[in-house]
Amino acid sequence: ITNSNFTRNRGRLVYFDNVAGGSNLLLDQNLFSLNQLTNHSARQAIVSVHVGRDDPGITVKLSNNLFHKNTMERTITVEDNRDAPAYQLRLNIERNEFRDNLSPDVLLVDVPSANVTLNRFEDPQAKCELRTGPYRDGTRIDATSNYWGTVESAQVAKRVCDFKQQSTLLPAHYIPFMTDLPSGLPGGQLNHLANLEQPPTFGSAIQPIIASDDRIALGGALRENDVRIPATGDPYRVAQSVMIEQGQTLTIEPGARLEFEGGRGLRVRGKLIIRGTPDNPVILTGSSQNAWSGIIFDNQNSDQASSVEGCMIENALTGMVINSKQIHLASCRIVNSILSSIEIGPQSDTNIDFGDSLLEKSLDKGIRVATRALGITLQNVRITDSAGVGVDFDAPSEDITISNVKIANSGLFAVRIDQVPRFPIRSITIDGLTVSEQQRGQVGLFLNVLDYASVTVKNSLFTRNTVPSIQMELKCNYAANSDPSAPTVVPVPTFLFEENRIIDNSNLVATFSLAYCADATFRKNNFELNNRDHRFGTFELIAEPAPDQQKNFKLQISENVFLKNEGEYTVYLLPIIQYPFQGSFDQNKLTSNSNLRSALIVGSPLVKVNLNDFINPQSTYDLEVTE
Repeated sequence: ITNSNFTRNRGRLVYFDNVAGGSNLLLDQNLFSLNQLTNHSARQAIVSVHVGRDDPGITVKLSNNLFHKNTMERTITVEDNRDAPAYQLRLNIERNEFRDNLSPDVLLVDVPSANVTLNRFEDPQAKCELRTGPYRDGTRIDATSNYWGTVESAQVAKRVCDFKQQSTLLPAHYIPFMTDLPSGLPGGQLNHLANLEQPPTFGSAIQPIIASDDRIALGGALRENDVRIPATGDPYRVAQSVMIEQGQTLTIEPGARLEFEGGRGLRVRGKLIIRGTPDNPVILTGSSQNAWSGIIFDNQNSDQASSVEGCMIENALTGMVINSKQIHLASCRIVNSILSSIEIGPQSDTNIDFGDSLLEKSLDKGIRVATRALGITLQNVRITDSAGVGVDFDAPSEDITISNVKIANSGLFAVRIDQVPRFPIRSITIDGLTVSEQQRGQVGLFLNVLDYASVTVKNSLFTRNTVPSIQMELKCNYAANSDPSAPTVVPVPTFLFEENRIIDNSNLVATFSLAYCADATFRKNNFELNNRDHRFGTFELIAEPAPDQQKNFKLQISENVFLKNEGEYTVYLLPIIQYPFQGSFDQNKLTSNSNLRSALIVGSPLVKVNLNDFINPQSTYDLEVTE
């Protein structure tokens, strides 16, 4: 495919599936510009190549192509069946330009060997210019001698998503890199195919407000330092992105409606004031259902505070990117985002109050927290109908707090905190979380923590979920405490699960796995009316103490109410390794549970069962002790 123009299309454009042995694929001197993904799917690429099974001798070359201002989950995807040895595919991606594409991952390479060189990558809104696939032996991704839009190696490292960011991925070799543009790139040669820099076509009402020149790469800059957009009764048509530079203020008055063309948006390095009201909101939306780029706060070096109140943001790629401090949000509604409703960048404040905003129907995540060195607090937000995860963390670290967050009907997880080994977690506090109506995906609240000081879940509600409501896997660094030569003793991590309500759920409702060492307390929780479909259990605790950690592994389950739960059992205490630990189950009330096996199953003589009320005439047993 050579000398062709793919412009203003929707959905994936070039798709090779199950490529057979002996094939030679060449894409050379083509233009891919202003193409959009379709609304019903976010997992698309401009060019996709999938290599067939066990077929040797395949050559794929992508060269001298220009990918410009496309909106797609990925720009290029090349992958194989992962069983093919390295010699079966020869992949070369060279002398291409990737400019201003709205793709989280511009280039995904999931093959055992690739040569990616002499390309220009300048996609400032991409998370990863290059992403590698899961690790496999005998692999080499050579990404040297590319231009990444910066001369700083630390910034280049952030643009390449490989094993340095996530240990399960393939390594990519990108040093040395180019500090100047490679010669002979296709941008100038392909101008005969299309006029890439079209003149702005703002409606007459907005012409006095936004500059009509093209001196800013993404589009219109404000003419003055203090600009207002009033409501006119007619929508404003925005054909180029609006740039608010440092020292400038843009105020959008109640009732104003802005309709953005695909790929355009608001980029804020100065100050943005949106003054909508419940009865007269400010509406920011895409034109003709095209995905626009949303609001991007990127004034990380500015002391100007922005305020966004009473807004409706519709049909954006990402509704709002917060990579700045001093952003005030209140009473906003973000609907139908292609990726995330809100993305939190590494330069944001550590405490983000969403002001009772509502995030609805994102095709991926409600809130995505990007990799950051500092902890974060998220509070006062409602998230409904996310196709993926309600609240997700790329690499959770330090102190994490989730407070007064209500999540309903997530497609994969309501909250996912999955620790990456290189990013230490000190504490996790979840207070006032609601997880409800989740009938698809994997689990409501999911925690996988490798080392921590404290985890607290309190005052939260889990109700009407048909997938598991809670799954936690917590490990501690017991090696430091077991080494007598260690200079300091690491405190035993604490886990507190207190005053939560777990009501009317199905499936294996709540599972807790504590490994190596822990000081864990489950107190004053209510488990009621779960598993009325007579399957699975309500509360399962798996204890895995390490050797010689008796004094550092304590379990206390007390003052909880277990009422009218059905299924196989209500409570199952299951030590999977019989090393000594200290455990107690006391002052709990187990009442009117109807269990096919037993209300309480204890799998270890090390758990002391004292002063509990058992009134479960419909259960086969009140108490079962098993190995």
